[in-house]
Amino acid sequence: MNMRTSISTITSMANVCSVKFHPTIPHYLAFGSADRQIHYYDLRNIQSPLSIFRGHKKSVSYVCFSDENSIISA
Repeated sequence: MNMRTSISTITSMANVCSVKFHPTIPHYLAFGSADRQIHYYDLRNIQSPLSIFRGHKKSVSYVCFSDENSIISA
């Protein structure tokens, strides 16, 4: 976050609607997208997500960590 230029890019096939960093592990992030999924990444290895959460019927417009082990989405 403190860099003048990006050092890597996470490519998404759909529009990204919301991005949140993990509250205690700064290299973890989750993003919700128009593909109706939540993508959960470790920024030290962005070749593949740690997990993809499926089940939304529409775009995931909001993601938030409610605590260290839970993600809330809408």
